[in-house]
Amino acid sequence: MYYGWWLAAASAVITFAGSLNNYGFSVFFLPITRELGLTRAQTSFVFSAARLEGGIEAPIAGWLTDKLGPRTMLIIGNILCGAGFILLGLVAHSFWTLFIVWVFVASLGFQTGFYTAILAALNIWFVRHRAKAIGLIASANRVGGVVWTPLLAFLVVNQGWRTGAVFAGIAILVITLPLSLAFRRSPESMGLRPDGDPIDGEVPDAPGVAPRSQPATADFTVKQALKTPAFWLFSAAQLCRMVSFGAITVHMIPILVWKGQSEQGAAYLFSLIPLIGIPMTLVYGVLGDSFSKQRI
Repeated sequence: MYYGWWLAAASAVITFAGSLNNYGFSVFFLPITRELGLTRAQTSFVFSAARLEGGIEAPIAGWLTDKLGPRTMLIIGNILCGAGFILLGLVAHSFWTLFIVWVFVASLGFQTGFYTAILAALNIWFVRHRAKAIGLIASANRVGGVVWTPLLAFLVVNQGWRTGAVFAGIAILVITLPLSLAFRRSPESMGLRPDGDPIDGEVPDAPGVAPRSQPATADFTVKQALKTPAFWLFSAAQLCRMVSFGAITVHMIPILVWKGQSEQGAAYLFSLIPLIGIPMTLVYGVLGDSFSKQRI
């Protein structure tokens, strides 16, 4: 089997572990607010600052990924993210220690070592099957939400949020670090070509798939891309999506508790959101390699 699919599988498992960062904060929101004596606005601000920090450092992380390779960035990011969760459970006893640990350790590692490095790697290893590979890791992120949200809630309710945070950090380190070693810089570094195509000869044309002699997309430099309206429109759309998704993700469990659910019951209900999304991300991944992405 083409080695790129092994990397896609490893990326899916790493993303599964990384979803602890996406969905875990909502589980910790109420216990942290109560124990540290914070207002909900203060706790929300920590999450918002982490996302802002990710937006600032993402271009730097992308540049470093090009220079150092995905594997190095994955290892660095995974260590930071796992250590951040462990430190969260051990040393976060005030607003400022919470802020520093979550924003500058856990979230910095997550932004560096999960999405940035993984997406860069998949874009190098796949061309015609790129949407399938990205759909696979997107579905793995949602599987993580289904699994980790109720599990963390169970730990928080029965053992405390600090135990849950330390568990999350150890899980991230144990799952992600060995898999990060499987990453290679490019198919060419292993004597391969993207998508597993033969070294010599062209791939036969398939319905709905552009032949290699006529690429379906143009190649842009960074400077050229920044000058296109499409890039900025896409960025604006991503901004709107992430603003709404981030607000829902961090506040869903507190909202459900406010509406009368127990914290663990709210976590179970919250896990239904990523559960519903699992099949659709896989379907869109398959369709995205065969049809116009704009129409889809």
